[in-house]
Amino acid sequence: MSNAHDDLLSVVKKQQSQIDELVKQNGQLTTLLLKLDILGKTTATNATLDDKKTIPSNKTKRGGGNDRKCKICGDFHPTEFCWELEANKARRPDGWKSRVDKKE
Repeated sequence: MSNAHDDLLSVVKKQQSQIDELVKQNGQLTTLLLKLDILGKTTATNATLDDKKTIPSNKTKRGGGNDRKCKICGDFHPTEFCWELEANKARRPDGWKSRVDKKE
């Protein structure tokens, strides 16, 4: 029985050393990403579009959010998601009013 305990202890020690090495490598990777300024540039908008296939809100926070300016209304969101488009009519919030002057 002592032999089985020794074998198990050996496996646990090996796993612990592997975990320690992974933690060290993760810290090094995080440091490099921060130096390259990659972290913090991901937006919730991109994650939402890729993962859930939903349309982002037209409201963005100052200094963050989507950096693509809409060609229709001038707000910062992809043009294809603009609430001014008839295709996005169902996504408009209650009380929404157009910003664009309609010339007839």
